[in-house]
Amino acid sequence: MNSLVKYFTLIIFIAAIAISVNAAPPAPWEVEGLIGGKAPDFNLPDMEGNMVSISDFKQKVIFINFWATWCPPCKTEMPDLNELYKIYKDKDFVLIGISTDNSKKDIEKFLKDQNIDFILLHDKDGKIMKAYKVFSLPMSFLIDRDKKIVEKFLGPRDWTDEEFTKKIDALLR
Repeated sequence: MNSLVKYFTLIIFIAAIAISVNAAPPAPWEVEGLIGGKAPDFNLPDMEGNMVSISDFKQKVIFINFWATWCPPCKTEMPDLNELYKIYKDKDFVLIGISTDNSKKDIEKFLKDQNIDFILLHDKDGKIMKAYKVFSLPMSFLIDRDKKIVEKFLGPRDWTDEEFTKKIDALLR
């Protein structure tokens, strides 16, 4: 039964993403083509309206998390993402949350009840989500210092888990 619930939840998230960007989402296997390649650059506003680009972070390990305020698993993993940021904030590591919400007001409302320290960007038209072939939320990407996508992650998890932090540590060496 649990597998069935997870399956239907995934279908609902895929449909919601398609509706939010007025297009069919990419096929799940399309994202695999990004692994090992250059991470798509972007120029998105943060919550203060400052434009942020992946190219702003020279020689940094980057972790990008696509999320939305209407996504319960996305909201659940926010404290772990913030903890991950705190662990690595003094190293050559950048954590970027990219909201796929249509409205900036929804994000601002969500943030009133949260203590988020990492960079939050708004992809209101879904162009960056499409460039990263995001078909489900949350979806995350680990990017090395040369801006190559090392790995993608589907779904929420404990981002402070030793198995994951070892991957970051290896890229920071």
